[in-house]
Amino acid sequence: MSSAKYVLHLFAIIWQTDSKGRRNELRAVAAFEERTDDVPDWFVSIENASPKLDRAGIDVVLRTDAGDVFVQIKSHPRKASVFKTDQAKGRYRRDIGVAVIQESFTPQEVRRVIIDAAEPEYKRLLIKISSKCGATFIPAQALPQ
Repeated sequence: MSSAKYVLHLFAIIWQTDSKGRRNELRAVAAFEERTDDVPDWFVSIENASPKLDRAGIDVVLRTDAGDVFVQIKSHPRKASVFKTDQAKGRYRRDIGVAVIQESFTPQEVRRVIIDAAEPEYKRLLIKISSKCGATFIPAQALPQ
């Protein structure tokens, strides 16, 4: 079975989960099981958050070449807006990206919105690393191949 067919099979199984929120969290991780070129070089892996992180508003953790990046997954832009408002008020950490995953999204679309939500947090992580060590962190994508 090709990796693309495997991911579609996972999506079909996940569809049977009762909670829309949990379905989208599982779909976010499953979408990255497909071997594709549409993820940036800095991406290493993705996993569902631990219960402790989940209580802190984090649904998935992206492992990157510079450290972990956190993403909250919402099923509707309105819910994402509420989360961002709560985040601005200090209820949630400010270093959590927010992705809106609609149930109709394909694995490719799910990957894109997760990466789009994670990328600004990844860039902030690079700045943080660089400022702490007094040097410039060179991400993997900038290195000669």
